[in-house]
Amino acid sequence: DEELAEVSSIGQDGRVFFKGGRGFGTWPDLISVAARSNDTSDSARKTRHQAENAVARRNPPAGWSTAKSKDLSEFATENVVSEDDIAQLEVVITTAKDERPIQKFLEKNGHLLTALLGGRERYCIPQKRLGSEYVPDFIIGDVDSLGIRWVLIELETPKSGIYLKSGDTLDKKARKGIDQVIEWRHWLSNNISYARKPRSDNGLGIFDIRENSDAVVVVGRRSKMPKTKDAQRHEYRKSSIQIHSYDWLLETLHGVIQHTGPPTSNPHLIPRT
Repeated sequence: DEELAEVSSIGQDGRVFFKGGRGFGTWPDLISVAARSNDTSDSARKTRHQAENAVARRNPPAGWSTAKSKDLSEFATENVVSEDDIAQLEVVITTAKDERPIQKFLEKNGHLLTALLGGRERYCIPQKRLGSEYVPDFIIGDVDSLGIRWVLIELETPKSGIYLKSGDTLDKKARKGIDQVIEWRHWLSNNISYARKPRSDNGLGIFDIRENSDAVVVVGRRSKMPKTKDAQRHEYRKSSIQIHSYDWLLETLHGVIQHTGPPTSNPHLIPRT
């Protein structure tokens, strides 16, 4: 059916089985060869790359493990967020002329971002290069009973109003942040196998990341926003892209540390979609 697959084994009855298929296979007369293992041409390499992505999509997450946790240990965050941490962040945001000082501060204080997640293990990966073209500001993740989930974070200038003066259309900085997320997701779709492989296997080590991972774009201040029905921000939520102001970030962090119930019931956390 025009689906690319990589041969794993051949049964005694001649049935051909494919990698990552959990029994996925077919009969030889229904197969045509797209590339051979010893073919070094560009087209063959491209075909094998597509087949690896197909395997990654078919394979469900294998479950969290000590090995995965160890591989990500340098990005683990364990610090508890304090009111002083939030106060320092607010000063940086208020005095910043663009997003770069905020990015640097959060890189040193990654726990301020992972506080938005509720899992038992949390990770903050700054400036993770996706291929040669894309560098998300942060990829944050947390582990719970469902395994790990990742959230893409894009920071834009705090000097934005999020919407144009008309209040009907997102301004160029907000649109730029959304475009970045869409490009990252497209890259992940074309390189999902490579992204999920451990770094020890020449991968990126972003275990079990989804092609359409949740994303948050942080841009602008509420005081600069014109009157708006806010329709576009609500529309992007359907695609699991949240667009928030830096005021939202500060208020959410205050809400996180003031919550007294079970962590999983904290309404200020980024929900798992």
